[in-house]
Amino acid sequence: MKIKRKRGARKNGKPWPNNIGPWLEKLPLEKRAELFQGAARAQWGPEKLEPKKADDGPWVWPIDLDRYDRSSALTSVEEDMLTRYAEAYRFYRYGRTMDFGETLDRLVKPLNDALDYTGIRTLFRKYVLLYFLREMAERKRSFWEWTTDEWIETIERQKKVEYQHVIAVAYLLCGFSDLHRLSKNHIVYVVLARKVFGREYMKVVGDRVQRLLLEWGYMRKGTAALVLRTIFEGLLYKRSPHLDELKIEDLRQVIARKSPRTGSYCVVALSRVLASMVWTHAAYKRYYLRRTTLGWQANRAILTNAFSPLASPIS
Repeated sequence: MKIKRKRGARKNGKPWPNNIGPWLEKLPLEKRAELFQGAARAQWGPEKLEPKKADDGPWVWPIDLDRYDRSSALTSVEEDMLTRYAEAYRFYRYGRTMDFGETLDRLVKPLNDALDYTGIRTLFRKYVLLYFLREMAERKRSFWEWTTDEWIETIERQKKVEYQHVIAVAYLLCGFSDLHRLSKNHIVYVVLARKVFGREYMKVVGDRVQRLLLEWGYMRKGTAALVLRTIFEGLLYKRSPHLDELKIEDLRQVIARKSPRTGSYCVVALSRVLASMVWTHAAYKRYYLRRTTLGWQANRAILTNAFSPLASPIS
């Protein structure tokens, strides 16, 4: 590994010229502090606070959309600045900034808020922001009014690590819900659910589902993975992290969007998980009393018949 040598003294013994030092020293303290803050913001992005994610309490949408100006038309000043940054994106790829000033604050602020919530790394933030600015420059309007097909086109063009964050921005800010139309939809649901609802709470949900599957005798890891993926897809479809809000009708809609093979697989297991989740405490006690008297196989038959409407029209 080569270590860059520090620049030594000049041959004439005089110090190296410092062109910015005198100018910086003449600035007032307030201007100097503002300059340093702008430089830090351009390099590291806005100050990040740990966002509150989902728990067992009431779920509130994490981003208040009403506080933004969501008009689709761009002003002439915004169009000019977007064009300039799109050119910078193409020709100055390694000097990208994250400080776009007040001119583009209407467009950048909601994007930054969504990326703060998803927990994007600083290195990737500048790529995502400039990618959105370039897309808006090409379409001549803000992302608020992009159609579903335009969102899919934007997402599919982003193939790197930022792919999931672009999906999260579309989901959080613009209500994008056609996740099943994406080419990588098999990995979207779990990752997006963790970004939107929180990794810790999704682990709690996953542990609950896996525990119920084990109780029902589903031991194969492949079955558990398929059930969990469909459960997470259902939560994203419902736009809520709580299993007790997920209804049979919601899962019917989710499964109907899939191909017949993947749509009909593990339907009975899904219905049993949901049945166990939505039972009241009294019903749960009655179930175990009947399990004691009738036996395990009899109760499996009872529940399968009770929730057969989910499986019959789909399988």
